[in-house]
Amino acid sequence: MEKQYWLDRWDNNDIGWNQENINVYLIKHYQQLNLKNYNHVFVPLCGKSIDMKFFLENGHFITGCELSIEASKDFFYDNNLYFDANQYYHFEILRGDNIDLFCGDLFKIEERALSLPIDLVYDRGAIVALPKEMRVKYFEHINSLIKSGTRWIIMSLEHESVKHQGPPFSVTLNEIEELAKNDFNVELIEEEKVINQGQRLELLGKGQINRVILLEKK
Repeated sequence: MEKQYWLDRWDNNDIGWNQENINVYLIKHYQQLNLKNYNHVFVPLCGKSIDMKFFLENGHFITGCELSIEASKDFFYDNNLYFDANQYYHFEILRGDNIDLFCGDLFKIEERALSLPIDLVYDRGAIVALPKEMRVKYFEHINSLIKSGTRWIIMSLEHESVKHQGPPFSVTLNEIEELAKNDFNVELIEEEKVINQGQRLELLGKGQINRVILLEKK
């Protein structure tokens, strides 16, 4: 996807993917992540996700990466959190207490730029925001940022729409298993079939499958 596409979506407040409440699958499966205090959670394509506040409130350090600086600022404003801004190579970094938001291109972030080794990658909507050819690059890039034993939780969806290619893009379990097979152990921890109604019926077709997939780097 072109960068300007996403910047325009944020500028026009056309952000239907943004959730006002903490993701239900995160709440349901949080204990299964076995996170300890001050574990480092990396959130690619984070937007202004309220899920980051959930991790903060549970005692973790957060690094997010988001193309739109306005979305990143909104996270702090919406949650009444203080931040300051610093420049680092390709990024402007907004820093608050136990949280760094890198504003810029996800594919330009490097492991050396991160304050701590990553313990968990949290993907609530990143992989489904990318077309298939970019998902290969995305997997390779995230893999380059993490160490053996790091976990990566992916919340994906598979839909049956022929007209709507994405975003959100339809991502099958088979595709994720294929992308992950050489470097990760893969566990499907939830699969839920959903009947769409209203706008989602028009957009994604009658049904979709929501999946929660947990990877662990070998």
